[in-house]
Amino acid sequence: MQLCVFLARDVNPKIDIGVCGEHGGEPSTVEFCHRIGLSNVSCSPYRVPIAQIAAAQAAIKYGAPVVKSTSKIFSLTAKL
Repeated sequence: MQLCVFLARDVNPKIDIGVCGEHGGEPSTVEFCHRIGLSNVSCSPYRVPIAQIAAAQAAIKYGAPVVKSTSKIFSLTAKL
C-alpha cells in the first residue's frame, strides 16, 4: 500500500486515496493509513468518533504524512 501511495502521489500529488470498510474505524488502521499518506478512511457511522480521535492522535504523533523518496518508503516499511 505504501509503495502504491508513493507512486500515485508522484504522478498526482493531490490524488484522493483512502480505505473503506470496518477496518477504517480501527484506531491502529487509522494510524497506519496516516503514516503511509492516505487521504481518508471510511467506516460505519458508529465508528466515526473513534476514527476521528485516532486520526487526531496520529497527526499529533507523526505530523503531516510526507513520503518523498523510495528509500524512505523502504525504511518506513521496515519499522512497521
